[in-house]
Amino acid sequence: MPPELPRGLDPRLVQAGLLVLAGLALASLYHRSCYIDDAWLGERAYWLAREGVVRSELFRGPLDYGERMFVFHKLLALTGATFIRLFGWSLYVLKSVSLVSFFAFLGLLWRYCRRFESKDVFVLTTLVLLGHGLLGSRIFVYRPEVMLMALGFGCFFLLRSFLEGTEWPRATLAGGAVLAGLGALAHLNGLMFIAAGTLLLLLRRRPGPAAVFAVLASSVTALYFADAALAGAVPTLWRQLLTDPMLVQRIPDAGSHFTGLLSEHQRYFHSRGEILFSLLLLGAGVVAARFTRLRANPLVPFTVALAVSLALLSPERHAHYAIPLFPYLALIVADGLAHGLPRAGRVAGAVLVVLLWIHVAHGAAQLGQIIATNEDTATRNRALAAHIRPGATVVATLPFVFDEIESRTVHGLEPYWIRSGYGRAPIPPDALFADAHRRGARYAILSHEDLKFSGWPGATLPRSGANYRQIHRDDDHLILELF
Repeated sequence: MPPELPRGLDPRLVQAGLLVLAGLALASLYHRSCYIDDAWLGERAYWLAREGVVRSELFRGPLDYGERMFVFHKLLALTGATFIRLFGWSLYVLKSVSLVSFFAFLGLLWRYCRRFESKDVFVLTTLVLLGHGLLGSRIFVYRPEVMLMALGFGCFFLLRSFLEGTEWPRATLAGGAVLAGLGALAHLNGLMFIAAGTLLLLLRRRPGPAAVFAVLASSVTALYFADAALAGAVPTLWRQLLTDPMLVQRIPDAGSHFTGLLSEHQRYFHSRGEILFSLLLLGAGVVAARFTRLRANPLVPFTVALAVSLALLSPERHAHYAIPLFPYLALIVADGLAHGLPRAGRVAGAVLVVLLWIHVAHGAAQLGQIIATNEDTATRNRALAAHIRPGATVVATLPFVFDEIESRTVHGLEPYWIRSGYGRAPIPPDALFADAHRRGARYAILSHEDLKFSGWPGATLPRSGANYRQIHRDDDHLILELF
């Protein structure tokens, strides 16, 4: 780094901060607790690995996905199924899909910075990314955002290489298009990379390559319909797409895609972590725009196009959907810190350095909280299963599938909570358990979180009812026998 940088950005201090964050991130992997989506999405990969089709016993109940599912994260499920076939069914095998994706991303970021930036920018970008607690938590969760982040960044790397000169222009353009299409197969929000890549090429007055990119990327994305087409079940796919309650609740009408642009800022000011990151981005972005050549960098139009596309594709303002944008935002921050800060003045420099280290400290605290609350999910589930007759069907909180899915049928409570609007229209306990029993469940396992979602008065449950009785209770769960 240039010697005129503030002391707070001394290379040794930055590297030490990065080592601390990396150490905390690695320590947080041990006995990482089950996140609900590990089970929600992981069960689909289990059936794909075991039976060759995606279905769900967890959602066999009110959502009736027990026979076949066609609306899911296709590439994530395929990768998860491959990991299961290779290494067996385990929570940590599934979580490793995102971890491997993150390491692949870091390799791409290193290559990108070697060509277009510098080692200093790589270190700062990685520091900023690991300092974001949301990303630090999701690098070991079986969800598609980190995979999409890696694929999308690979797409951008190849597109910039194509625009600025490469020995294999056609292969480079085609590779970027394929990665964009694969991103859409990982998560349909990945369509934003097709839109952003096409727009970037058009802005650089490359209409021919833009058309090739869009057509090739869309052709890869069309594989989303392949399983339904081969099964002659495209109408079923559309029915599931239009009736899935999670999609219907979150995307009530087409107009929300456009009116939601007015509230898109909420995604980036959602909590303390997002607010700190956004303030750092705004400050460093201003410095970079004023004192560096950032405005001529294809990174800027690509990032803006991604942000607008995400707002249109995902009216729901959850911050984790923005994870695939984080590398570009972090590169803008790193560019401002590494190249703009020496010319920005002492006051601006001091403010940005303080913001950076507050951001890093907050991320470290979030990783520390993960470490403090981790538990061995499989061991806990084995202890719960000891109170249940072997082989009996259970309706349970979703994480119970680790590793009990291989020895019993597990139906999920989550479909009932979705149907009740998470307690807004409570399903009476006797009605819920009667329906579960009719579908084959002989036991129910509820967590205190489930009771919160139930909407039952006081979020409690009597020890017995018309069709159930409590047979076990501990600090976190209660087990009922259904009859």
